Amino acid sequence: MQSQEEIQKLTTTFSCETFPSITFHYIPPISFPVTLPPHILPLE
Repeated sequence: MQSQEEIQKLTTTFSCETFPSITFHYIPPISFPVTLPPHILPLE
């Protein structure tokens, strides 16, 4: 396993460079139903 420090650096770098695109690709499908106004949802 890597040391905590290496993991921290890796995580920081990874987050800064990749997290936005991960967020844009994976979060919208999950959070759109939650963030959209209720009247757009099929729930009544």
